[in-house]
Amino acid sequence: MPTTTEPRVDVGALAGEIVNDVQRRVATAVVLTIDHLEEDDNALNQLQKIMLVDRALSDVDGLEAGVVRTLVDKLTRNGVSTFGLDESHG
Repeated sequence: MPTTTEPRVDVGALAGEIVNDVQRRVATAVVLTIDHLEEDDNALNQLQKIMLVDRALSDVDGLEAGVVRTLVDKLTRNGVSTFGLDESHG
């Protein structure tokens, strides 16, 4: 059935879900890395583990804003309006 309603996408929710998935994957990679090192008798001390996690988190910092910018750009160029952004995503 044809519709005249303009398509809309909640980019805030979509970007948040993408980032949550990435964070879970990074967390899994960190845990597997630590486990692998321990199995090879190269265990990290607590400070090294904290530094590894901190570095992994730093690498994904800002990802959500970048995903939002990409989604908004691509969707609006294709005539899809967006919503669901807070002021921090501009």
